[in-house]
Amino acid sequence: MAHLMVCVIGNLEKGLRLLDLWAAIGVRGITFVNSLQYHDVPRDLLREDTPFFLNLQNIFRRSGTVQYILFAIAQEHELAEKIMNVSRDILDDRNKENAGFIFALPVEQVLGIEKE
Repeated sequence: MAHLMVCVIGNLEKGLRLLDLWAAIGVRGITFVNSLQYHDVPRDLLREDTPFFLNLQNIFRRSGTVQYILFAIAQEHELAEKIMNVSRDILDDRNKENAGFIFALPVEQVLGIEKE
């Protein structure tokens, strides 16, 4: 069964290292985005009359905690396990703030990604 792999981490260098590790074990179609924790979004940006498309650079400059999200589809359970294993060393510092976390969600069907 396929899995959606999602990793959230608060350190850019570690996020880029995870990106490299995932690619090295054969993960394809990895998406890497930056985001803000909800409690760090300036309240004036959450109003109804705020334009939908904002300059994200300005938002990130004004806000506190930036985090990075990696996600990808692992077509086989074995690849999902490999992703968990290579991510463990980088994420296994639970005592540190913004250490990050990873989880896998089962995916019933996937179109557009070929199995190797």
